[in-house]
Amino acid sequence: MGWLRTQRVKGSTRGPKKLPTTSQEQLSQLTAFTQSSTFFDLLNGNACRRSNELVSKLEALGLRYRTEGSLLELTDPPIELDVDWVSRRLGPSVWIQYDRVVDSTNRIALESLSHETGCFIAEFQSCGRGRSGRKWISPYGDNLALSLVMVVDRSMADLSGLSLAVGFGIVKALRAQSVEGISLKWPNDLLLSGRKTGGILIEVDPLTSKSTKVVVGVGVNIASFPQEALIGQKATSIRQGSTLSREMIAFIIIKAIENASKRFVREGLSSIVDKWQEVDGYAGRQVNLLLGGKLVTGKNVGINQAGHLMIETHSGLEEFSIGDISLRPSKNENE
Repeated sequence: MGWLRTQRVKGSTRGPKKLPTTSQEQLSQLTAFTQSSTFFDLLNGNACRRSNELVSKLEALGLRYRTEGSLLELTDPPIELDVDWVSRRLGPSVWIQYDRVVDSTNRIALESLSHETGCFIAEFQSCGRGRSGRKWISPYGDNLALSLVMVVDRSMADLSGLSLAVGFGIVKALRAQSVEGISLKWPNDLLLSGRKTGGILIEVDPLTSKSTKVVVGVGVNIASFPQEALIGQKATSIRQGSTLSREMIAFIIIKAIENASKRFVREGLSSIVDKWQEVDGYAGRQVNLLLGGKLVTGKNVGINQAGHLMIETHSGLEEFSIGDISLRPSKNENE
């Protein structure tokens, strides 16, 4: 595949409407491509010779491009994460492994052998995972995908409320840095002005009866976000409420996960139950709770010590545990 340096070209703009499915072989090819001189030249704003192979790889990475004649350039070249800056800010308490392309940072973190706290960060995930098997959709270099791995002295059964503690910590930390409008949707969605801007996925692997490997995966829309048709709800990006860099947001989130996890191991949810309404985007509102084929309507009144959602229904106060549940605002806020 040839490449050349030239002036920025004008022409038609193209890119994928949604990211295609990527096989393991394609993943290996994308990894090699993102380490090539052609890719680095495109990131630097230069044009390259157009080819079907180049177009295919750019579309697989979710990158938009424009063409004129035999030349192709990226419409808005992404700026790769300055991992050294993040690592220096974190200090020795957390090591970082950075990859340009992976299938899933959570999978890699779960398979890691280290018992020290570490963070896996990628510019692009071909199979990024969300709750209930949903796919995390994000173009190369636009947003933030990371997984923090640690070993905690707790059994797997004692960790059921950890995602709430982590979400609470992340929202509080981002608000402290003037990210306006950030909140949570129980149990693990990050909202900005009521629209989804991120999510938390926790996976665990019991090592002994009293020791568990914990992976906290976080995906955050920073520069772009998927369309409603792809994820079933309205979304937005952090840039709509903040000018913080990706590096700063990564640092804030990693420290928030680390601190919230340590606090949860010591105290459980006891320190946040009474404060949950402060971060809950649907606090005190009429909501519809979808649980399988069952629809529950009532007032969201917070969580209990177990992390269960408490809803005041026509039948009285009911609680719902973390599971395959979707929460949506009721159309009638006054019912």
